[in-house]
Amino acid sequence: LKEYVSWSRKAGLNDYHRSLCLEITLAAVAGHATPIAEAMLDASGAAASQGAQHARWYLDYLYCRAKVLQQQMRTQEFAQFYGRYALASIQHVRADSMSMPTVASDAMQTARTAQRSDDVSARLPAKYRRAYRYLMDNLDQKDLSVREVASHVGVTERAMQAAFKNHLGLSPSELIRRQRMERIRDDLLDDDAPVTRVLDVANKWGVRHRSTLINGYRRVFQEAPSETMGR
Repeated sequence: LKEYVSWSRKAGLNDYHRSLCLEITLAAVAGHATPIAEAMLDASGAAASQGAQHARWYLDYLYCRAKVLQQQMRTQEFAQFYGRYALASIQHVRADSMSMPTVASDAMQTARTAQRSDDVSARLPAKYRRAYRYLMDNLDQKDLSVREVASHVGVTERAMQAAFKNHLGLSPSELIRRQRMERIRDDLLDDDAPVTRVLDVANKWGVRHRSTLINGYRRVFQEAPSETMGR
């Protein structure tokens, strides 16, 4: 395998080389062959690829890196990479659902929403999946709080904070902020949406203050909302 990997690199088959390395890494992770997994992951060059965060194969890279760190008992780094993997998965699922033909059926819309949430909620213990779904369903409520969500599922705030941090790599508050910014961005990029002020779009998703919007949006997307809207 090493010879084949080396040949693909020397032949300049960059995409194939990366794909091959990631496939071997996935197999090594499944077999708990951690040194091989780490070596193949490094050989793939995925970490150094610029502008790759939206590529499909980047999901495999994040997943593999997280699992290697987990097998090495590097818990904090594992949580960070797994959180990035979870959020990237949401973005891809949502992008897929937006590219599908528009269907007026409420049932279809409900199914799409469920698909988006299931991808991440599956990583949580059953009790906290309910918390995640409640959180996602109420992003438009300006007063949505961790205390409210925790109370809804009958757990303490501290327990909920720990569960989300351990399994998603994000606190509930961080997830709320991130998902609100995602919804705002979707609306700003929607060509069929009526022309409106950026702050009106933010208000729709529970963000009331301009400074909160601009700072939070730039932190996630490295640009201002007005730049997104001007495309």
